Amino acid sequence: MPVVLGIDAAWSPNHDSGVALVTGAPGRWRCVRSASSFADFLDAAAVHGCGMPDDVAALLRGAE
Repeated sequence: MPVVLGIDAAWSPNHDSGVALVTGAPGRWRCVRSASSFADFLDAAAVHGCGMPDDVAALLRGAE
């Protein structure tokens, strides 16, 4: 089953980047988790103490 981790880069230090994790297949996509920032995405995944909020490795662990 395909899994997509989407990042809406804010391109600004004054705004957070949104994150969404979706899974499924064409015509049957499901949003597993979404948040308006890396930190909120990781908090929702109950991942703590894994570095800076924009740490890519932490983001991927949070998507597990």
